[in-house]
Amino acid sequence: MKKRFALIMAGFMLVSGLAGCTGGETNADGNEEVRSDGAEKLVIGFSQDKNDIDWTQSMKEDIQATCEENDVELTITDANGSGEKAASDIEDLITLGVDAIIVQTYHADTIANAVQDAVDAGIPVIALSSEIPGANVTSLITVDATETGRMMGEYVQNKFPDGAYIVQLTGKEGSLVNVNRGVGFHEIIDANTKFTVLSELSCNYERSKAMTAMEDQLQAHGDKIQVVYCHNDDMALGAIQAIESMGYTADIDHGICVVSAADGMIPEVLDNVENGKMVSGYFPTFGKEGVENALKAIRGEAVEAKILVPSEVITTENVDHYRR
Repeated sequence: MKKRFALIMAGFMLVSGLAGCTGGETNADGNEEVRSDGAEKLVIGFSQDKNDIDWTQSMKEDIQATCEENDVELTITDANGSGEKAASDIEDLITLGVDAIIVQTYHADTIANAVQDAVDAGIPVIALSSEIPGANVTSLITVDATETGRMMGEYVQNKFPDGAYIVQLTGKEGSLVNVNRGVGFHEIIDANTKFTVLSELSCNYERSKAMTAMEDQLQAHGDKIQVVYCHNDDMALGAIQAIESMGYTADIDHGICVVSAADGMIPEVLDNVENGKMVSGYFPTFGKEGVENALKAIRGEAVEAKILVPSEVITTENVDHYRR
């Protein structure tokens, strides 16, 4: 049986760097743990690209919690930002014989063959956030990132009807979601000649890189900057830190307006929204939905090929609705 094989492979898991986070392990006599109803536990593998920002950390926590609620064993891999390691991790999960695989990636092209190998092996694959071109995944659960970009562009256009000078801070290179957040934003902004994008800088979704980039932009452009469009909250927080440390004001009405495309989930961000320093686009973790649809697929139930989770702008008016 595949789970018995998974136990035999436990030593291999440690060598290959798999981090098992389970809802149940083997019992004292070495036999595989079973559910309270006597059935063997299902095993879901979660291939995560990198657990380095608030959104990915929250995703992992939501997946763990949902697996525990459903009495499902969970095996987690962390590729530490390497597409090649993520592909290898997925192949390892196939070898371990997990019942389903949930995938979060910034390297869709690099892992596509490994994902297709899982599908070909009869393992349901649920992709979270980013589509994986070249792989026929069971289901993609995401937000329309291009529409999110348009939504934030429309917010800026409405806030600054006379135009504005904009600095744009983008996320991880190779991420389709990152690209589309920029595409949608530019569809709106570039159609209005009153707007000027002073610079577009990649900050890898990281707060420290965004802070440094924003300091450089303030030194170069000073009072000219009116809007900072960030592709996620961590970069927005770094931008706010730089703005304030250099004597400027982060304020959507009376200073530099900081606009984040995502994620809208941690208290620090929501506090800044409430205080009028920024707005954020809500971007769910998809963790709960990922596990629930993986379980449906395992049971042979119909699963939608693409599930779009709604998003909206988090402002001072609706911020309390998003506090976890």
